[in-house]
Amino acid sequence: MTLGGLPVGVTTNPQSPFTLQSGANTMLVIGASATATTGSASISVQAASGSLDHSKDISLTVQSGAATATSRTTYARTDSRAALDDPPGEPHHRHMAYDPANHHLFVANCARNRVGIFSTQDGSRAGSVDVAGASSVDLSADGRTVWVGTLTEQIAAIDTGSLQRSGTFQLSGILALPNTLFDRPEEVSALSGGKLLVRLRRANAAESLLALWDPSNNSLADLTPLAPQVFQSGAGVVARSGDHAHILLASNDNSGTAMVLDGNAALLVGAKSLGTGFVTYAAGNADGSRFAAVLTNGNSQQVLLLDPSLNTLSSSAVSSARGLLFSRDGKSLEVAAAQNGSAILSVLSATDLHSLGVVADLTIQGIASEIEDADETAMVFGLNNRGISFVDASQPGTAPAPAPLLAIPPSLLPGSGPNVGGTPVTLSGQNFAGNPVLQFGGQTATVSSIGGTQIEATSPPSPALGATNVTVYFSNGAVALGPDAFSYGPQVLQILPNAGGNSGGDNIAIYGYGFGYDSGKIAVHFGSSAAAIQKLEDVTSLSASLGLDATYPFPLQRITATSPSGSAGIADITVNLPSGTTTLKQSFQFLQSEQVFSKAGFHKFILYDRKRQWIYLSNIDRVDVFDLAAGIFRSGILPPGGPPPNALIRQAALTPDASQLVVADFGAQSVYLIDPDTASGSSVNVGGVSGDANSGPVRVAATSAQTVFVGLAGYGGQSSGCVTCLQQMNLLTSPVNVEPAPQPQVSALTSTPLVDASADGSSTYFSFAAATGQPMASWNAATPGQFLTAQTNIPSTDIAAAADGTFLASRNANVIELRDANLSLQSVTAESELQRIPQRTHVPGIAMHPSGALIYLPFLTGPAPISAPFTGLQGGVDIVDSHSGRLRLRIILPEPLAMLAADVDGQHGKFLTIDEDGKRIFVITASGLTVVHLARVPLGIGTVGPSNGPAAGGTTLTIRGSGFQSGVTATLGGKTAQVTFVDMNTIKMVTPALSSGAKRLIFTNPGGETVSWDTAFTAN
Repeated sequence: MTLGGLPVGVTTNPQSPFTLQSGANTMLVIGASATATTGSASISVQAASGSLDHSKDISLTVQSGAATATSRTTYARTDSRAALDDPPGEPHHRHMAYDPANHHLFVANCARNRVGIFSTQDGSRAGSVDVAGASSVDLSADGRTVWVGTLTEQIAAIDTGSLQRSGTFQLSGILALPNTLFDRPEEVSALSGGKLLVRLRRANAAESLLALWDPSNNSLADLTPLAPQVFQSGAGVVARSGDHAHILLASNDNSGTAMVLDGNAALLVGAKSLGTGFVTYAAGNADGSRFAAVLTNGNSQQVLLLDPSLNTLSSSAVSSARGLLFSRDGKSLEVAAAQNGSAILSVLSATDLHSLGVVADLTIQGIASEIEDADETAMVFGLNNRGISFVDASQPGTAPAPAPLLAIPPSLLPGSGPNVGGTPVTLSGQNFAGNPVLQFGGQTATVSSIGGTQIEATSPPSPALGATNVTVYFSNGAVALGPDAFSYGPQVLQILPNAGGNSGGDNIAIYGYGFGYDSGKIAVHFGSSAAAIQKLEDVTSLSASLGLDATYPFPLQRITATSPSGSAGIADITVNLPSGTTTLKQSFQFLQSEQVFSKAGFHKFILYDRKRQWIYLSNIDRVDVFDLAAGIFRSGILPPGGPPPNALIRQAALTPDASQLVVADFGAQSVYLIDPDTASGSSVNVGGVSGDANSGPVRVAATSAQTVFVGLAGYGGQSSGCVTCLQQMNLLTSPVNVEPAPQPQVSALTSTPLVDASADGSSTYFSFAAATGQPMASWNAATPGQFLTAQTNIPSTDIAAAADGTFLASRNANVIELRDANLSLQSVTAESELQRIPQRTHVPGIAMHPSGALIYLPFLTGPAPISAPFTGLQGGVDIVDSHSGRLRLRIILPEPLAMLAADVDGQHGKFLTIDEDGKRIFVITASGLTVVHLARVPLGIGTVGPSNGPAAGGTTLTIRGSGFQSGVTATLGGKTAQVTFVDMNTIKMVTPALSSGAKRLIFTNPGGETVSWDTAFTAN
């Protein structure tokens, strides 16, 4: 069945095309959005069955909806996290920017590495743009660009017309004091002169300074000298006028000091005290003729109305302030606060702060709005509980007390039903009163009865499947909203793990809504094969397993199913219930194989030999060798002359030509150079850390210059202050010469290094976690006598270099950072709440796909034991996209990784490695070696070269990435590009004719899997 001629804004369920069995019938629900054009239309219905076909026209009239006297207040889910939006110890900063020309709201979402874009007319999602660490946004003075501040070292630009990223700027930061680098542009404020004020934060502290950034030449200037007394404790709250020409800057202490700059960052008003206390929020009106601030002194808060010179015109007491802003017309000041225990928006006169009334705020599971912007219709936008609130402040009046509240989720029962409507439901809460209007999304439900704690109603029909907000609009102006409280049929949010063995038997968690309450009525299929349903849980029973707190507002459900057997490859997962069916295309991977090969030993480091197809595992006094082709362990490789009595083998590395195996023996303080084919070689004494008997070589990396870098470590600590912990061996001399690394930059690299190298040995990367400033360094064969260094201020516990030498991944606590070959921070990982494992232990041995497109992260599901056995633990591998930082694949291994509690970092182990395509994963596990063979590597983009070329087209690009398939297609800037498939990691592409500017690159594999990268290529 195919439907044609649907007017814009009109949707159907089921969507066209759909299948109808002969002799059966189906209900077709047709819905019109609020922006659909009114009038008459003709919908053509065409049916085809074999050689038969038939058609019929249906007349459709779209008419204006009956106006309801309800508030426009609503909510949109973003999966943001309050701890990241408002980090402890930091002043509040803007996360939202309203674009009045296009009626779009841009929202920085650090938790998901993106900027969300919403329609302010109905709260719907208009799009999103990937920006790693996105922490703030501001609209440029000309309205053409949304600038994005981040927790990386970058500022991004988004075009407000195309809603695509139009630029990325790498910042070098400001070294205000020795070893005190401010390099994270956490907040940006656009000025009328074209430059931006930037709050630059330290990587490892909440302290920040204010800088002026010029995008025309990507330069930063420290503004601290303008008013040192304002910035004694760093930069505080920033607020600008609507014309971008007047900016209030507050101190970050209880002096209440502030100043005002103009649109070129020149001083307009010098440091002036607004009173004793912290300036916690501030706002400016359209032309800078008025400012407002919330001054907090202990438990006392005041709203101050200020003139352009920061003289106080009026003040008003306030309680529990959560933001303030001027209305677009400048007549009122909206303050999010509390009144009689209820969250409200207090609407005050912008002349003298007298009250114009209040508006009930939107409270989601006990969390109220933190307001930041508003549109010309008095719709106020604020951060809220894992989302954003749209609060209608156009009709201020009196707020009800006490305010109505919904019960903890699930507050609506049943929480699902068919899209044709007609499901009897009961909404539970407290303080219900009056004659409320109940809406499911934008559709009004029929209310049959109301009491103080319950509302009984019938669900309306819906043209869309999946979850929708349920909102109660009370006649006294109060609003109560249950986010995603009702689901039209089932909706799947996440499947974990999303890969498993092809023989089946894996426990798979399916998270979502609308799964009903009887597991016997659920059918789950992996492809065409049925899965066994183990149990069905609701949010109250599953919260602990995900670490969800009491504020979690969604009626989440989880199906636990046992995967069936399946052919290696990608399968759809279908969930079927009486209320409907949903299918997630290509959502589960049946692995090619997963095998465990037993081998007793104290294995800590692992290495893959591409040439021989061997795996090396460090044992105490030998290197065990596994032959991948034969599927057996070969005879182990012993140290030359036999194992010394104090042997403790650590990392092994191959020279670029694979002729020698370089093995670090921590216990014997030696490095062995061994021919893997003959198992013969020589021993080179490299010593240990001066003054530390329990020390020796741990990490090694061989270079294309016939040298080997050796990292010495003392297992009593990280050898802070060690000036000889990085050694360099010269393999061209006889005997082999060993000396402290001769590069002059080593004098500042004074601690035990983590070391990793590219496959060809032309690039080597280092991390010095215990040195001052936690520097990183890189070596390149083109300049062997020098290191490139960068101060990171973050201690890394593990590193991995891409085999191409283009990227370096490093672990900092729970976050993976991605740096380019210049050591500039490019991206960070972002884990959603549904992906969390509360007791997760990060296992040393992160790996990068050779192209840098993906990062492989090994883990345990609980604390590592002090010694074997590994009872009650599972081991797994997460594969994340390097650029977006988001999870692509999670694999649970057949047995736990062999990490022990003492293996705290990359100095103590490397438990995972991969092959040259990222398709085979090799892991040291409890009984030996586990080999996982993916059926398909996730599609990803690593590098694009060259990164720019003429707009006329014709430039041949080489794209290194992952998971490319023969038949892959590409678009660049929305235009089809000529593609040549080279291998699964390499594509050649010829650019089409383009308009000038940065362009989005999109690849699509034959099965429909897609990946994109904004600003991948710039047309000149």
